[in-house]
Amino acid sequence: MSRLVRNNDGKIIRIRVENAVVSYPYLIAPRPEGQFKTGSYGAELIVFDEETISLIKQYVREVADAAVKLVWNDRIPATLNLPYRLGDEDNEIEAGGFVLKTGSPKFQPKLLIRDPQSGRAHELTEDEIGEFYAGMIADADVTFKAYNFNGIAGITAYLNAICKVGEGTPIAAMASIEDSFSAPSVFDADPQPQPVKPAKATTKQQSAKSLDDLLEAAEQKATEQKATEQKAAKPKGASLDDLLQAAPKGGQESGPKDSVVTLDDLLK
Repeated sequence: MSRLVRNNDGKIIRIRVENAVVSYPYLIAPRPEGQFKTGSYGAELIVFDEETISLIKQYVREVADAAVKLVWNDRIPATLNLPYRLGDEDNEIEAGGFVLKTGSPKFQPKLLIRDPQSGRAHELTEDEIGEFYAGMIADADVTFKAYNFNGIAGITAYLNAICKVGEGTPIAAMASIEDSFSAPSVFDADPQPQPVKPAKATTKQQSAKSLDDLLEAAEQKATEQKATEQKAAKPKGASLDDLLQAAPKGGQESGPKDSVVTLDDLLK
């Protein structure tokens, strides 16, 4: 059963995600030169257990609550980037699941494998490297941290350790074109918290949204963005006009710059 790990003060310091399907694993070696996020480690963890999903969101909520004062300068960001999304229903591997995207920008996560006979876990050896593959079942220790980098606020998931606990169904290697079209990741820059510029005063009182609403909106945005990327990455049978029309438009979302939102809205 997945669980939250707390310190002596009761603060959550990491989550043990159990029985996740591993996708896009860069664990034995980092992403090679020329790929998006070159030199970083990480993997996507596909979760189907509702209790685990609830624990992930609980942890993110606690991190966001603390970030308002410690990272976001006592203000609620207008938008929030989250490290998870709903699974793609058109992808049989993700359908009905919840995808947690984890990374490690500087250090290789600790790699372990559980012996099916004794139940004991040990560090992966060179002879066992082939045992790590996309589709395997694994437990993972993940830490969430909030950031504010160049005006972009969000919460990222750092992969501390991962342990193979089951074989699963191997996933065929897939092209990383989705990565090449993705927005820059905070893992690339190893961001440090930076002050948020105060918003200009407004003469009209704006309606406040809750932090829960904001988290839900961020999750939906991440899911829709993934769907758009996958659509743009399938050129077969499409004309150049179709591809151009499918490409996401640049720029920020419309709306008043000084609209007031609460942390509940951002986290929703």
